[in-house]
Amino acid sequence: EVGQVTLPVTKSTCGSWSVLNCVSPLRDDFLGEVAASCQAQSDEMPARQRSGVHSEGLRRQISMRRLRPFHLVSLSFLSCMITFPVMTQDWSLTPTQHGFMSSPHLQDGFLYLAINSAPSNFYYRSAARATFLHGMSGSSKVSYNFFLGGNLTQSEHRLVEQEQKTYDDIILVPVANDSDHQSATIKALGIADELYNEKHVNEHDFVLMTTSETYVDLGRVIAELRKRGDEGPLYVGTYTGTKKPIRNVSDTFFISEDEYKFGRFPGHHDDKGYAISWSLMKSMADCLPEDPSCAYRGFASCRVPRACAFRPIRFPDVTLGGIVMGATAGTGGQLNLDCGENDQNCKDIEFNYRMHTMVNLDNFVHSLNKAELCGRANPNRELLPLVVRVKSARTMRRLHVLVTALEEKDTDLIEHVCGLGDF
Repeated sequence: EVGQVTLPVTKSTCGSWSVLNCVSPLRDDFLGEVAASCQAQSDEMPARQRSGVHSEGLRRQISMRRLRPFHLVSLSFLSCMITFPVMTQDWSLTPTQHGFMSSPHLQDGFLYLAINSAPSNFYYRSAARATFLHGMSGSSKVSYNFFLGGNLTQSEHRLVEQEQKTYDDIILVPVANDSDHQSATIKALGIADELYNEKHVNEHDFVLMTTSETYVDLGRVIAELRKRGDEGPLYVGTYTGTKKPIRNVSDTFFISEDEYKFGRFPGHHDDKGYAISWSLMKSMADCLPEDPSCAYRGFASCRVPRACAFRPIRFPDVTLGGIVMGATAGTGGQLNLDCGENDQNCKDIEFNYRMHTMVNLDNFVHSLNKAELCGRANPNRELLPLVVRVKSARTMRRLHVLVTALEEKDTDLIEHVCGLGDF
């Protein structure tokens, strides 16, 4: 049984909740709380905002909150079966000759979000669409796609196909497994190849590479990048240091000398969220192995184009740091990180990379420190990371309401959201 909660929600918050996922409402208590509050204001909302909030369904949802869990699951399934047939757009998951499928409606703009997502992350994608991605359709400045690994189970294939029919925002990348380091590297390079070489996306000033398990404060990300737009090729994120490769075979992060011969890694950012200039996407695409499946035999066996500035390895964050560093060095060929004591040219390359290309922002990507934020007498939006790692789809929805409350300085709503439990 779920207790009743009264939560004040502003009109703008209700507008941002007008797109609801047909599976999650009966499972997500907080979404029900917001929906109930929005329903109370529905007569005052414009018809186009209210169209996605099914008022009768929400009244039934609130009245059924004390039913047993198996009743809720059955009702969720039934609601999807009723909703899905109205989506009639013709679309197929069959990959193209390059192993990809793409949405055809993307356009030029300032920022493109390439969101890495596992096929099973339906709830995260739904929450992203209902929160920070809501209202982006038709925007001339920002566009996005979710990038999923192409090795889907039969049930995932059916669900993802229906999801694509509904939202038309999914691209498949041919990797065998969406959960290991090898696939993460190949997927990142495959995304770059899709964006730059396959021309399914027109040019943007920046690409934000992130995951579906993050909440993006889009307004602040755009403002930060606009401040730096004329500084040349940029690689913006949260610096994670220059680590040494681990040679202990029993360690999870072991890497052999055959795969990576240097004694240190190039400087790199957290790969959960970073922004990169469009001009550097070519350098990433140039490093996609000729046979992407080579990663599962070991990256040492991979053949990469001659233009590649840094041989990819199993760690995607290190790989990208090396590619960007090599591409901006302007020396041609692959990056050499064996700097001797008197090798001033090698040291200059790293210095210029750190000073002119790599932009470190401590709060670019991070988990939310709720205690620090909610413990302030006057909490504000600037205390939030620009890209926030979240624990669940529910966390993403709560965070979106909190961001809206902080923007509007709605102290009552801030207090309510801060009291709803750990993010």
